[in-house]
Amino acid sequence: MIGSCTLERVASARGRRSIAAALVAAAAVVGASASRGDLVGRYAEHQQQASQLQSAIQADTTAIQSYEGSISALQARLAVVQRRWNVQEGVLAQVRTELTRARDRVAELQVQYARDGRLLTSSSWPITRRRRRT
Repeated sequence: MIGSCTLERVASARGRRSIAAALVAAAAVVGASASRGDLVGRYAEHQQQASQLQSAIQADTTAIQSYEGSISALQARLAVVQRRWNVQEGVLAQVRTELTRARDRVAELQVQYARDGRLLTSSSWPITRRRRRT
């Protein structure tokens, strides 16, 4: 009986180990299926977030493209205004140059007029009229 008792103990130890291994395996399978379920749920959640993000990106892209259109139009208008401005600046520079020359000429003529006036008043020339012969 001693022998059979030892065999029973060994068998029951082996059985306990087998049961423990089976329980561990079952827990792993259940845990794995639970983990798989969590993974599937998280994957679906991330897919939804990615979809929402893609929609937001598309909306922003559309908004940017509409701004780019109006920015392009504004840049074109600005280029036209800039060209006109440059032409007007050129004309203004010419007018200023002509005005400076005209002022210089007026000053020169005023000096000549004053000199001629002084010459006429200080002159000893007799002013005589010749009579015409008829």
